[in-house]
Amino acid sequence: MQIENPFQVLDAKIDHLQASINSLLEQREQVVTPKSSGLITRKELAEQLGVSESSLRRYADMGIIKEIRVGGLVRFRYDEVLTALQNKKASRYGKSSK
Repeated sequence: MQIENPFQVLDAKIDHLQASINSLLEQREQVVTPKSSGLITRKELAEQLGVSESSLRRYADMGIIKEIRVGGLVRFRYDEVLTALQNKKASRYGKSSK
């Protein structure tokens, strides 16, 4: 049994997120949802990005995305998450985020 390189696994996850982001950005040009500028739940964000809720927890723990705690609840700013993931992808390849 071969053990996968954890960096390759993370790169694959980031590639998947970037593809999801690009798809969402294309859809967003057609339809802007009211929640896109507000706070959304982990479940809603996971559905929008096509990843699991546990992946979002890991990304927040790693500092890739920022979660907002309101009492005992966790929320995300959708636009900030998209920007953070785009910046992470750009920095990974040494590109400017602008």
